[in-house]
Amino acid sequence: MYSIFYIGYMRFMPWLGGYRAPVASAQSEATACQTADRAATDYGSEYRGVGVLTGGLGVAIVFAAIAPVAFAVEDILMLRGFGVLKVSMMCLMLFLVFMVGQKSGLKEKWIRTRQQSEQDRYKTLAALIRDLEVDMSEQHAAPVLTELSRILLGESGQIHYNHNRAHQYEAIENAAEIISWGGFFIALICAFLILLAEFDWLHHHPALILGTAFLPTLVGGVHGINGFLSVGNLATDHKAMANHLNETSIAIGKLSPRDVEQVLQIARATYTRLDGRDLEWSQRTLSGNRLIVG
Repeated sequence: MYSIFYIGYMRFMPWLGGYRAPVASAQSEATACQTADRAATDYGSEYRGVGVLTGGLGVAIVFAAIAPVAFAVEDILMLRGFGVLKVSMMCLMLFLVFMVGQKSGLKEKWIRTRQQSEQDRYKTLAALIRDLEVDMSEQHAAPVLTELSRILLGESGQIHYNHNRAHQYEAIENAAEIISWGGFFIALICAFLILLAEFDWLHHHPALILGTAFLPTLVGGVHGINGFLSVGNLATDHKAMANHLNETSIAIGKLSPRDVEQVLQIARATYTRLDGRDLEWSQRTLSGNRLIVG
């Protein structure tokens, strides 16, 4: 239910930042949803959707508080309506943070199922490495090379996935920068117009408060959501992983089953890197990505 907010944010912000996902990426993601990690994807989208909705509610609450002044509302029913709306959104925020975000154990389910899905993703490689360690022969080296290529290459491979994710998160950062600069200059213009009105050089319009008070809140809300999603860290991590795996794939392309020792060495290093990244992600997500009110 809450995943729609995360999915919408992850589509709109990259688009605003100039990212256009190729059709192949959409197809590979659709295929991934049919695999064992679908539960982990669903849990993750739900939890992060709660975070996006909470951030959006924070912005909406400020708007509900400012709107009566900005639009010079005098009708008592409308004023009461804004008051009820504001309190209702604050109560909903509390419910999301404490009941859905914390009491439901949604984050723990997300981490646990993601760990399991990643173990399943690389279990074949792990088994092939063990076989090669027991029998250092070309017969066992060939399947290891094949499995490494399957994991790394192609539209559903880890190189393609990490490259796309890095570009997506970088586009979100670009979108946040666009919103920040746009919000700042609009707020500056509104502040300047209010200043002119203070000197009676211009008629003061109450709606200008939207530019000086609401827009900075909107910008802060976007940065808050990005901080909750760890957009900056994820962009860096995915880019580094994509570059590392690309170098690994080049090295693999130069190997043959006859290079048994090199195959074992690079297979171990690749598995350790992938498995270690998943462990690091789990620890960081468990200690971070906390839902708070505000």
